[in-house]
Amino acid sequence: MRAALALLIAIFTPIWAAAQSVVDSPEADFTELTIYPDNLAMVTEKRKLTLPAGKTTIRFLGVSDQIIPQTAILQSFEGISLESNFDSSLMTKGALLEKAVGQEIGIARVNTATGARSIEKVKLVSASNLDDVIQGAVVETAAGIEALECAGLWESVVFSKLPDGLSAVPILSVDVMSDVAGDAEITISYLSQGIGWQADYRLDFQGNAGEGALSGWLTITNSTAKSFKDAPTAIVAGELNRDYNTRPERTRQKYYYPTCWTKGTSKAGTSSDVVLYSYVDMAIYDNYLGQDEVVVTGSRAQKMGYASMAAAPMMEMDAVEAKLEEFGDYKLYRAPFPVTVAAQQTKQIAFLNVPDVEFEKIYKFDYYPWHYRGIANPQPFPMQVEYELDNSREGNLAKPLPKGMVRVMTRRENGQVAYLGEDFVENLAIDLPVEIKVSQSSAVLAMPSIETIEEDGKISIRMSAEVSNATLDNIKAEIKINVDDVRYSDIEDESHGRKPNKIVPTYVMDVKSESLENFSVTLPLTQHAVFIHHYWRYGEDDGSKSYKVPIAGKSFALADNFSSPWWIRQLVNSRTLEEISMTAQIESFETVPTDDGEELSMLREKFTFKNDGRYPMVVQFDFPDNIDLEWVNSSISPINKEELEWVLNIPAGESLELFVTTKGAHGL
Repeated sequence: MRAALALLIAIFTPIWAAAQSVVDSPEADFTELTIYPDNLAMVTEKRKLTLPAGKTTIRFLGVSDQIIPQTAILQSFEGISLESNFDSSLMTKGALLEKAVGQEIGIARVNTATGARSIEKVKLVSASNLDDVIQGAVVETAAGIEALECAGLWESVVFSKLPDGLSAVPILSVDVMSDVAGDAEITISYLSQGIGWQADYRLDFQGNAGEGALSGWLTITNSTAKSFKDAPTAIVAGELNRDYNTRPERTRQKYYYPTCWTKGTSKAGTSSDVVLYSYVDMAIYDNYLGQDEVVVTGSRAQKMGYASMAAAPMMEMDAVEAKLEEFGDYKLYRAPFPVTVAAQQTKQIAFLNVPDVEFEKIYKFDYYPWHYRGIANPQPFPMQVEYELDNSREGNLAKPLPKGMVRVMTRRENGQVAYLGEDFVENLAIDLPVEIKVSQSSAVLAMPSIETIEEDGKISIRMSAEVSNATLDNIKAEIKINVDDVRYSDIEDESHGRKPNKIVPTYVMDVKSESLENFSVTLPLTQHAVFIHHYWRYGEDDGSKSYKVPIAGKSFALADNFSSPWWIRQLVNSRTLEEISMTAQIESFETVPTDDGEELSMLREKFTFKNDGRYPMVVQFDFPDNIDLEWVNSSISPINKEELEWVLNIPAGESLELFVTTKGAHGL
């Protein structure tokens, strides 16, 4: 019976309940990068290793220190993935000191006065731990107790071995289950912050020619501590939706700062953080260090046997053009060769080279009418210098442009290259305008003015501007009426032709060299009045069945709009509405039974509007919202039967009658 029970336990005990193996993968054999917007990249690594059968912890050394661990996926593995962990406890001077308390370490010193070099074995007594900082350490030497790195000599700390739990590189560990032992190639993918890109463009032309050379570079920035060597690289352009709660794990690094007593004694003196150490020639450690020993110079920790990370070059440029591919709603640019991007490095890859792109230089001015009202001493405004590139399907460019910075260069008559300015452009598809604002002109100016005018029995707003061109060239100027309330339908007269396919009114004019050009548009205004009907006013004073309805609101507004923008009210605030009145009168009243035995009233009313002014009037007439009424009929159709709302045009010096029949609880 006991033997049978043991057999059952063996059968139902999972294989991974046995001893677990640990296999290290020091580095990737192959890496591929897909770099997205918002400083994000998909890193795909292939690693070759030998796995035992059963449960194994694979430690992927040297993953990005800005990895987003929850995105790590084993894409290629003949087995079961059980669990993953990310260990970001990196080997730093503070971490080494923290784990070496009570152990023997070495202090390498250089006497600056004599040049003598020495290594002294000491015991690390304590290391003060404050959050992520080791602030001060005490060692026991042959001469007694002293504070670490407070001897006034240039010194470094030498450790005889690497403590457990620390690594020179970040580690992603994954627990897997494999049925068989043997060699395996594992593909792992993960997202990493710290790897980003942006497009950089350069437009070169000479003189006033309308044609130039446009070149584009994809600027890749690697701000991680990981280098990517010979990695096939793709750049994805477009707007990426992200949840910013998904962030990389914070890499835990403990730093060390010596705490020394610069005066008095260690018992009662004043503590001060003083750096009294520097670089020591590592050649003097040859007879002391073993293969696994670690030297710390200043605040830098380096494991002997690992290649030290040299300072990466600031910028590298690869002049082979990246190829554009369709990628769903995005655009993908694939480098034609593997790319090497070292840690903390910026690299550029060419992706665009159009030697004959067509463009137009335009001087632009945005007209904001409220800026120019009531200015005692108006001043001319410099116009914006802008270059518009032809990116139509019929043009020489005809390419989608990922967002980035465009820098404009020209060549002077003496051959010297001159920088004109730069502007950032968003992602632009073919046929969308490429507008590059580079500067403001001191030679092309706009003097705007705005006024109210009365002509032919109506009130209007006239916006005008005087454009002066002090250059030796004929130019093209553009004025935009940059007001949300104004559309082309609001404009009555205009001095110049409109720019097609623009919702906001935009006008283009030619201005000759050293001359002036006058621009103007006229916006007619209408007088508006609002009346709200109130039943409780019937018979309020004399018991009659009529009353004069008070004006609820009055204003001037654009011709086709009932609302009055605040800037229009400011322009005409010295004016008052001409006299208009409204009278409500009951024509008939009767009670109507309903199917459920209740009674409703049927009311016919006459509303008389009288315009005693010199100008036409637009009247908005509303019934009260707090009474439940049903429209039956009226002499003029309402604009909203459910809300019982009318808009009426009353000519100057005339009257208008409106008959309305409603059914409901009128409250009379």
